[in-house]
Order: sequence, then C-alpha cells, then structure tokens
Amino acid sequence: MAKKKKSKKEQEPEVDIKQKFENVKVLVDTNRAKEAIAYIYLIYNDITTIKFKKPR
Repeated sequence: MAKKKKSKKEQEPEVDIKQKFENVKVLVDTNRAKEAIAYIYLIYNDITTIKFKKPR
C-alpha cells in the first residue's frame, strides 16, 4: 500500500521589519552609520530570501 505524501506547507518565518528599522534608527542616533548600513543590507537580504525563497 502506497502512502500519500503529506504536503508540508512550509511556514514562512516572519520578519519584524518595524523592529529592525527601529534598531537602524538607534544605530544612526548613536553615530554608528556604518553598522546601520550593514544592518539595512541584512534586512534587504532577509526580505529577498523570504520573497524569492533563495538567498541573494
């Protein structure tokens, strides 16, 4: 007897964009602009990975 494959619906990890941009504001306010730019790139990378399901 063949068993049916259960279609596993992958749950997409949620990214809290508001919290991440709040972190960017804190970095900019504390004069850590280079770290803020790097953090923005990581946010961009997270969004593209979720949207297109492959890393950039």
